[in-house]
Amino acid sequence: LGGLLAAKGEALNALRQAHETQAAVLLDRWHQAKLEDQTAEMPTQAEQSDMTELQADLDAAYQEQVQAHERSTAADKAVADLQRQQRELTGHHDTKRRRMMELTETDAQLRQVRYPRDNTLLAYLKGSVPDWATSIGKVIQPALLNRTDLEPVYLTDKMQRGSCYGLELNLSRLEPAAQACSEAELDEQLEQLRLEMGNLQEDMAQLELQSHRLGADLKAAQQQQTLCQSNETKAKNKVEQTRLLLDSLKNTHREAMRKRRISTKQQVEATDRARKQFEQERKQQEMVLAEQHEAIRVQAE
Repeated sequence: LGGLLAAKGEALNALRQAHETQAAVLLDRWHQAKLEDQTAEMPTQAEQSDMTELQADLDAAYQEQVQAHERSTAADKAVADLQRQQRELTGHHDTKRRRMMELTETDAQLRQVRYPRDNTLLAYLKGSVPDWATSIGKVIQPALLNRTDLEPVYLTDKMQRGSCYGLELNLSRLEPAAQACSEAELDEQLEQLRLEMGNLQEDMAQLELQSHRLGADLKAAQQQQTLCQSNETKAKNKVEQTRLLLDSLKNTHREAMRKRRISTKQQVEATDRARKQFEQERKQQEMVLAEQHEAIRVQAE
């Protein structure tokens, strides 16, 4: 009985040591499962690397969009400035064109006076009536001077020449009509008109040259504006596409983490069940050996 008692004691100790070793293994597995369960909600290194790379792409796309918008805004401003200059230039040209039309009309009127058409009343007065500008020229309607159907006759009688249909006036109080200017005065006015018209023509030619250059600059600016707007649209689209990719990747990662969480939770539960079941079996086995050992000990006494 002594030998059997010793054998049973050794068996009980060996079983306890085996149980402790197995329990340690199961506990380590349970801790490992718990650790995996705690990290299951975190992205893996590969997932984090993908996220970091795509986020960097999105940041770069945002920066590119900002720069594209700044270039597009600058291009819009350049076009607007050139269009404003073009409107101002067109306004200046229109003003000078209207002035040129006025001068041209005035020049034509003066030339009609300086070089009257044949058979007009003005031509007759200049050729046949001495000092007409200081007499009848002060009271006659200017529109009559270019008429050719009045059949003028110069009366030689002094009394008749000094009156108008029997009515004599103090003409010293009246200024001669413009048509009654001397040829020298008319020539001077025509020369002044010629000079002013020449200056206007030079100014208009210069404005037209500036307008041509401005038109070329505006065309180039509008082409640049179109390019900048296109690039800005592309940059916006790239941002949107990259953002959608990042959102899709986040959703994929969330789904992967959810599945890992389920898997690790199941693993934790499984290892916990195995550990508890082992503990129950361990207690039963140790209890049986302990009872056997106690029974042998009692018989030995």
